[in-house]
Amino acid sequence: MYFNVRLGENRLACLVIVGVLPGGRKEVIALDDGYCKATESWTSVPRNLKHHGLPTQEPAVGDGNLGFWAALRQVHSEAQDQRCWKHKIANLLDELIRQLQPQSMETFHKITKALDRESALEEITNCSEEYGALYPKAIETLTRIRIVC
Repeated sequence: MYFNVRLGENRLACLVIVGVLPGGRKEVIALDDGYCKATESWTSVPRNLKHHGLPTQEPAVGDGNLGFWAALRQVHSEAQDQRCWKHKIANLLDELIRQLQPQSMETFHKITKALDRESALEEITNCSEEYGALYPKAIETLTRIRIVC
């Protein structure tokens, strides 16, 4: 996250890690400052959590920030990664024409709301059959998604 505070020429970010409890409630578990895309900045965040005894839970979910993923692998090599569905759906919608996006979003949300891995994979198959001929690049992106449940 960025705030409209300038501390010189370089713009620091607020690096945030949120944990999700079994009931679905979200808790902020780490805040630090650093450079958003820099692995060196992100490395201290999971290292501090590990030092304080927080176990790595699988999967780790995040956006496409390569600095975060590289740092997580350095500190917790056993952690599985999964791309955030909000960002993944936004990328998929960019592959489609604007008129088809609202209907497609509903279809993509069926995947995210699936009760288990098998149901999610079934919804991906349904999307592939529905949109595959017209939008092969979007379907290729969709079928590359690794679902960790």
